[in-house]
Amino acid sequence: AFDLYQQALPLYQQIGDRLGEANCRQALGDVARMQARYADAFDLYQQALPLFQQIGARLGEANCRRSLGDVARMQKRYADAFDLYQQALPVHKQIGDRLGEANCLYSMGELAVAQGATTARQLFLEAAAIFTAIGNQEWAKRAHDAAQALQPE
Repeated sequence: AFDLYQQALPLYQQIGDRLGEANCRQALGDVARMQARYADAFDLYQQALPLFQQIGARLGEANCRRSLGDVARMQKRYADAFDLYQQALPVHKQIGDRLGEANCLYSMGELAVAQGATTARQLFLEAAAIFTAIGNQEWAKRAHDAAQALQPE
């Protein structure tokens, strides 16, 4: 997949398709992240972010910030991850992207768990409520189970 996206990138650039270029860079970041190449993923997301911003693609911007936060969390750069999630969440809310909002809250819950923060349970419950409201039962259960695992005994 990485090679195919790398082949597509110059084509988007040649025809001046900035959204295609931004999406391609983000997809390259996604593949690098799945391959645990976190530094490469972070760089690719950082290349995509200003493109999304320049063309006003708010969903791409929010998703990119959340992905940057995920990579920072995986690298144990928790303060950076928190800041990036805090930037992504209101954009998801403003554009009415409930799935993105729930995903962001879930990621923030995972960050809270990694830091031993007491806010993790509430973040998972908020994510579960949104997942339920949009009909994503699989992730609603996952978020609910994560919250239950943190319930005081």
